[in-house]
Amino acid sequence: MAGDNGKMINKNTNTKKYDKFAIWSFVFAILIFTIPVFIALLDKTFLLSEMGGGSVFFILFFLSPPTSTILSLIFGLISLKRTKKNNKLKGKLLSWAGIIISSLFVLYLMYALSQFRLFP
Repeated sequence: MAGDNGKMINKNTNTKKYDKFAIWSFVFAILIFTIPVFIALLDKTFLLSEMGGGSVFFILFFLSPPTSTILSLIFGLISLKRTKKNNKLKGKLLSWAGIIISSLFVLYLMYALSQFRLFP
């Protein structure tokens, strides 16, 4: 329908938008696994050097998954709360995907650390 100045007016106000926190929760959940892979592929010396040689890539390799996990969990929980309060937002599935992927990584990390023995 055309308005007074000839521009089209959108009367459909029932469209739902994705919650930004849901999108970021899912993005950070995917980054848990992709950042270390890309860093290992970019820095070939990282795999060959002893303890990473103190490179920036070595630090990012071990700091990015926990940081991404925490951010994914926080954004996922915020998004679930926001989508529950506001019916115009969608993204519960993305929120749950981010929370589940992050939780699985935390469980894997706990298992891996439990297998690490300090004293023989």
